[in-house]
Amino acid sequence: MAHATNTGRLRDAVDGLTGYDHAVVNGLPGDPSHPPGLRGTVNGARFEELSLVFVAYASPVRVIAPATRDQVVLVVPLGPMGVRVEDRHFLMTTPFVLSASDETLMVPDPAAGALVGAVERTALSELLQESFGTSREFSID
Repeated sequence: MAHATNTGRLRDAVDGLTGYDHAVVNGLPGDPSHPPGLRGTVNGARFEELSLVFVAYASPVRVIAPATRDQVVLVVPLGPMGVRVEDRHFLMTTPFVLSASDETLMVPDPAAGALVGAVERTALSELLQESFGTSREFSID
């Protein structure tokens, strides 16, 4: 488990566990407040190709996630999370998968945070075929 007041260090810890590069920007547009001294939390583990991470930044941030391409990244908001993909805006309270082809902007609940799972698409396909047999066809886009 890691605690830090620097959101960049928290972002690096998430990247280290998931292998998925993203950006974190302090504060929200039009909101200059950034309470000093708040300690965010990151905790997670890797299980072979799968990584699971809990992250709570403890202060308002924007998370900018590039297209995932060959990774499948699942986000489970633990509080309301603002999400924008292209020109579509959502308030998410249920799990969602990051776009493989477009940037995703997220504004997580500072205290509640989110769970993030990441795995390479080919590894997930192989695991599904191993678990459920080759008689089923799996297409992960």
